[in-house]
Amino acid sequence: MKKIVFILTAMFVTIAVSAQESQDNTPLFKDFSFEIKSLYGIKQHGLQPLSLDLQAGYEFANRWTLLACAEASHTLMELDGAKTYAKDISLGGGLAYAFYDGTKDRFDLRLQVLKTIGSADRKHTTFDIGTTWYGKPNKMGIAPLIGFGFRYEKSHITGIPDWWGIYATVGIRF
Repeated sequence: MKKIVFILTAMFVTIAVSAQESQDNTPLFKDFSFEIKSLYGIKQHGLQPLSLDLQAGYEFANRWTLLACAEASHTLMELDGAKTYAKDISLGGGLAYAFYDGTKDRFDLRLQVLKTIGSADRKHTTFDIGTTWYGKPNKMGIAPLIGFGFRYEKSHITGIPDWWGIYATVGIRF
Protein backbone atom coordinates (compact mmCIF):
# COMPACT_ATOMS: atom_id res chain seq x y z
CA MET A 1 0.00 0.00 0.00
CA LYS A 2 2.85 2.38 0.82
CA LYS A 3 4.31 1.84 -2.65
CA ILE A 4 1.02 2.71 -4.34
CA VAL A 5 0.64 5.89 -2.26
CA PHE A 6 4.23 6.86 -3.04
CA ILE A 7 3.79 6.29 -6.80
CA LEU A 8 0.51 8.24 -6.90
CA THR A 9 2.04 11.10 -4.90
CA ALA A 10 5.05 11.21 -7.22
CA MET A 11 2.73 11.28 -10.27
CA PHE A 12 0.63 14.14 -8.91
CA VAL A 13 3.68 16.16 -7.89
CA THR A 14 5.17 15.65 -11.37
CA ILE A 15 1.94 16.76 -13.04
CA ALA A 16 1.65 19.81 -10.82
CA VAL A 17 5.26 20.83 -11.31
CA SER A 18 5.15 20.30 -15.08
CA ALA A 19 2.30 22.79 -15.31
CA GLN A 20 4.57 25.51 -13.91
CA GLU A 21 6.94 27.65 -15.98
CA SER A 22 10.02 29.56 -14.99
CA GLN A 23 10.13 33.37 -14.99
CA ASP A 24 11.60 33.64 -18.49
CA ASN A 25 8.74 31.54 -19.95
CA THR A 26 10.92 28.53 -20.71
CA PRO A 27 9.48 25.14 -19.76
CA LEU A 28 10.56 23.92 -16.35
CA PHE A 29 11.55 20.53 -17.81
CA LYS A 30 13.72 21.90 -20.64
CA ASP A 31 16.79 20.29 -19.02
CA PHE A 32 15.17 16.82 -18.92
CA SER A 33 15.37 14.24 -21.70
CA PHE A 34 13.98 10.78 -22.30
CA GLU A 35 15.36 8.12 -24.66
CA ILE A 36 14.05 4.85 -26.05
CA LYS A 37 16.68 2.76 -27.80
CA SER A 38 17.67 -0.76 -28.74
CA LEU A 39 21.11 -2.20 -28.16
CA TYR A 40 22.90 -4.90 -30.16
CA GLY A 41 26.15 -6.40 -28.86
CA ILE A 42 28.62 -8.57 -30.75
CA LYS A 43 28.74 -12.30 -30.02
CA GLN A 44 31.53 -13.19 -27.63
CA HIS A 45 32.08 -16.26 -25.38
CA GLY A 46 28.82 -17.71 -26.71
CA LEU A 47 26.82 -14.69 -25.48
CA GLN A 48 25.14 -11.98 -27.53
CA PRO A 49 23.16 -9.24 -25.71
CA LEU A 50 20.07 -7.63 -27.25
CA SER A 51 18.14 -5.11 -25.20
CA LEU A 52 15.57 -2.35 -25.07
CA ASP A 53 16.67 0.64 -23.00
CA LEU A 54 14.67 3.45 -21.44
CA GLN A 55 16.82 6.30 -20.25
CA ALA A 56 16.03 9.57 -18.51
CA GLY A 57 18.50 12.41 -18.28
CA TYR A 58 18.81 15.70 -16.44
CA GLU A 59 21.31 18.31 -17.68
CA PHE A 60 22.42 19.72 -14.32
CA ALA A 61 25.26 21.88 -15.69
CA ASN A 62 26.39 23.12 -19.08
CA ARG A 63 27.14 19.94 -21.13
CA TRP A 64 26.85 17.57 -18.09
CA THR A 65 23.89 15.18 -17.83
CA LEU A 66 22.92 12.81 -15.03
CA LEU A 67 21.42 9.56 -16.39
CA ALA A 68 18.96 6.98 -15.03
CA CYS A 69 18.56 3.80 -17.05
CA ALA A 70 16.24 0.78 -17.17
CA GLU A 71 17.13 -2.05 -19.53
CA ALA A 72 15.18 -5.18 -20.55
CA SER A 73 17.63 -7.65 -22.04
CA HIS A 74 17.54 -10.95 -23.88
CA THR A 75 20.96 -12.53 -24.10
CA LEU A 76 21.32 -15.19 -26.77
CA MET A 77 23.53 -17.94 -25.35
CA GLU A 78 25.33 -20.91 -26.83
CA LEU A 79 26.88 -22.79 -23.93
CA ASP A 80 28.15 -26.38 -24.17
CA GLY A 81 26.54 -26.74 -27.61
CA ALA A 82 23.05 -25.81 -26.38
CA LYS A 83 21.37 -22.68 -27.73
CA THR A 84 19.13 -20.78 -25.34
CA TYR A 85 18.49 -17.27 -24.06
CA ALA A 86 18.37 -15.47 -20.74
CA LYS A 87 16.06 -12.62 -19.78
CA ASP A 88 16.84 -9.92 -17.26
CA ILE A 89 16.00 -6.40 -16.21
CA SER A 90 18.70 -4.00 -15.09
CA LEU A 91 18.56 -0.61 -13.40
CA GLY A 92 21.38 1.87 -13.11
CA GLY A 93 22.71 5.30 -13.73
CA GLY A 94 25.54 7.26 -15.16
CA LEU A 95 26.99 10.51 -16.34
CA ALA A 96 27.25 12.05 -19.82
CA TYR A 97 29.39 14.87 -21.10
CA ALA A 98 28.60 16.62 -24.41
CA PHE A 99 32.02 16.99 -26.00
CA TYR A 100 30.40 18.53 -29.10
CA ASP A 101 27.24 20.63 -28.93
CA GLY A 102 26.58 22.13 -32.36
CA THR A 103 23.56 23.89 -33.77
CA LYS A 104 22.22 20.76 -35.51
CA ASP A 105 23.60 17.85 -33.51
CA ARG A 106 25.36 16.77 -30.33
CA PHE A 107 27.84 14.07 -29.28
CA ASP A 108 27.91 12.70 -25.73
CA LEU A 109 30.48 10.57 -23.96
CA ARG A 110 28.64 8.36 -21.47
CA LEU A 111 29.70 6.28 -18.48
CA GLN A 112 27.09 3.99 -16.92
CA VAL A 113 26.76 1.19 -14.38
CA LEU A 114 23.75 -1.14 -14.28
CA LYS A 115 22.78 -4.06 -12.03
CA THR A 116 20.20 -6.79 -12.66
CA ILE A 117 17.20 -6.84 -10.37
CA GLY A 118 14.66 -9.46 -9.38
CA SER A 119 14.86 -13.11 -10.35
CA ALA A 120 16.86 -12.67 -13.55
CA ASP A 121 17.96 -15.66 -15.62
CA ARG A 122 21.41 -14.11 -15.91
CA LYS A 123 22.48 -11.93 -12.99
CA HIS A 124 25.27 -9.48 -13.85
CA THR A 125 26.69 -6.02 -13.29
CA THR A 126 27.25 -3.90 -16.40
CA PHE A 127 29.96 -1.29 -16.89
CA ASP A 128 29.48 0.78 -20.02
CA ILE A 129 31.41 3.50 -21.82
CA GLY A 130 30.15 4.85 -25.12
CA THR A 131 29.41 7.77 -27.34
CA THR A 132 26.01 8.85 -28.60
CA TRP A 133 25.10 11.17 -31.46
CA TYR A 134 21.70 12.78 -31.62
CA GLY A 135 20.26 15.50 -33.77
CA LYS A 136 18.39 18.53 -32.56
CA PRO A 137 14.72 17.82 -31.87
CA ASN A 138 12.16 18.40 -34.61
CA LYS A 139 8.93 20.40 -34.07
CA MET A 140 7.47 17.49 -32.08
CA GLY A 141 10.54 17.39 -29.80
CA ILE A 142 11.87 14.07 -31.17
CA ALA A 143 15.48 13.51 -32.26
CA PRO A 144 17.14 10.39 -33.70
CA LEU A 145 20.09 8.90 -31.86
CA ILE A 146 22.87 6.49 -32.77
CA GLY A 147 25.54 5.24 -30.43
CA PHE A 148 28.34 2.76 -30.00
CA GLY A 149 30.62 1.80 -27.20
CA PHE A 150 32.28 -0.86 -25.09
CA ARG A 151 30.50 -2.82 -22.41
CA TYR A 152 31.66 -5.27 -19.74
CA GLU A 153 29.05 -7.51 -18.08
CA LYS A 154 30.38 -9.26 -14.97
CA SER A 155 28.38 -12.46 -14.47
CA HIS A 156 27.26 -13.45 -10.97
CA ILE A 157 26.17 -16.98 -11.94
CA THR A 158 28.54 -19.94 -12.06
CA GLY A 159 28.74 -21.48 -15.51
CA ILE A 160 27.83 -18.30 -17.41
CA PRO A 161 30.93 -16.40 -18.52
CA ASP A 162 31.46 -12.64 -18.39
CA TRP A 163 30.72 -10.76 -21.60
CA TRP A 164 32.66 -7.82 -22.96
CA GLY A 165 32.56 -6.30 -26.36
CA ILE A 166 31.46 -3.60 -28.70
CA TYR A 167 27.82 -2.65 -29.04
CA ALA A 168 25.69 -0.41 -31.24
CA THR A 169 22.48 1.35 -30.29
CA VAL A 170 19.79 3.19 -32.20
CA GLY A 171 16.69 5.00 -30.95
CA ILE A 172 14.87 8.27 -30.40
CA ARG A 173 15.22 11.05 -27.87
CA PHE A 174 12.48 13.30 -26.51
